Amino acid sequence: MPRIAGIVGACVILFADPGNSNSPNPPLRQATSLIERDSAVAKEQPGPHNGGGQTTGYSFFTAAPNLALVFRKRALHPGAAIGYHRQEWDEIYYVLSGTGELTLNGQQSVVGPGTAILTRTGSSHGLRQVGPEDLVIIIAYQQAPGQAPAQQSISLLGRWVGDSHCVGAHAACHDEHVIYQIDSAGPHQFTLDGSRIAGGDTVDMGALSCQGAGVPPRLSCRIPSATWQFSVVQGRLEGVLTLADNTVMRRVVADRAQR
Repeated sequence: MPRIAGIVGACVILFADPGNSNSPNPPLRQATSLIERDSAVAKEQPGPHNGGGQTTGYSFFTAAPNLALVFRKRALHPGAAIGYHRQEWDEIYYVLSGTGELTLNGQQSVVGPGTAILTRTGSSHGLRQVGPEDLVIIIAYQQAPGQAPAQQSISLLGRWVGDSHCVGAHAACHDEHVIYQIDSAGPHQFTLDGSRIAGGDTVDMGALSCQGAGVPPRLSCRIPSATWQFSVVQGRLEGVLTLADNTVMRRVVADRAQR
């Protein structure tokens, strides 16, 4: 799989005019530039927008303050897809390697290395990996004002540790000590990786693809015959698992893990 050796932010140097102390435009404060490598940010995630399959996502500079630009890489492994969805703002895909089947406003085409795709606001698109090789793409978009992760979802992102308790009598339900890792996967899209502690060992429970709404967002994660709902209440992550008949099966309360 191709790797990005390094990504260097542009560095802008602003000079004040030393001969004009009454300049109407005071010098701007220079923000800190960053370098990140994909080995440090790689996360296994399900196909975004309920596309299915497994992918590896690389979200760069998510902790950079006041950065509205989103820049990430995604490797769609064989059988994985980005589900067909409507765009809320302009977005660009650039194919690094592999082959994909693109659906853009209902029209299908095959895309490969060197192909750039611009999906405009209000249009819809989806992308499916085809062939034996991973489909690796770059994704970039400018978020709408007020939608940057640091503003919208920072209270939910991160690692949470707590307890999941059964509600009522369910033979297949057992109280568990759980660990959740919540990450951004795109506009209003999140992944939740879950683990439980059993006999002193950490057992992987897999990853969920979740939708976020509101500021800060409330997560909705669908599983067969049930839905998880998560939100942060007074600094704690609270979750409810509701069955299709509206019966509550589980409740979760977790605290943010200390770094």
